[in-house]
Amino acid sequence: MLAHVSTDCGSRTPIRDVDFPTQYIFEPETLIMPIECFKLPSEAVDLEVFTEKKMRQDGQLITALKFAPFITWQQPDQQTGVERRLSQLLLSSIEASVMLHCFPRGKYEVMVLILDNGGFPVDSINTGDCLAAAITCSGLALTDASVQMYDTPVGVNVDLSTVVRPSSSVGHLCAAILPNLQQYSMLYTSDSCIRTGQDLREALSCAMNGGVQLATTIKQCLVRQTNTTA
Repeated sequence: MLAHVSTDCGSRTPIRDVDFPTQYIFEPETLIMPIECFKLPSEAVDLEVFTEKKMRQDGQLITALKFAPFITWQQPDQQTGVERRLSQLLLSSIEASVMLHCFPRGKYEVMVLILDNGGFPVDSINTGDCLAAAITCSGLALTDASVQMYDTPVGVNVDLSTVVRPSSSVGHLCAAILPNLQQYSMLYTSDSCIRTGQDLREALSCAMNGGVQLATTIKQCLVRQTNTTA
């Protein structure tokens, strides 16, 4: 699996999608914009005043998850829909960890390419492992790009049949974990059947423990690599 992050500090997002009839009037502290008015001509035209704080916008995060063209699909017509859905879930997973306000009007692009699914054909159900790996790789790519974050996200895919024994719950639960904050930024499942609330609590606890262990291992590897290259 490959993950890549690119940044763009030149992007600009329009404040309003309105075709203004006159030019903007700039003053030292404010920006006055004439807007369309649907009142009678005899009435005064309303003006909206945007201060500098209101104009300031956070950065933008864009994610894309794709499968390599040589991966086998059980139903090839599902590929576009699955990739679009997983891209949305990946965005939900890592967006909460990135300090977008530290990169105003900029843009982060996270591109993930999945090269293998463990040798099994891909379908719309068995994508939990791919999504979990994509979340972890994206967190590492953001760290490598020196992106300011609240926490480094990691992904885990829990087998519900092994969480509680005996358990009637089956399937898998994919979770995006913020280990230092002890929070879940995303939960996803497409093949699970969770029978009781206790099973769900056990699954979430198992996901958190697995995420913390994975984050600890990643941190140790990064520290070792930093000391080696120093």
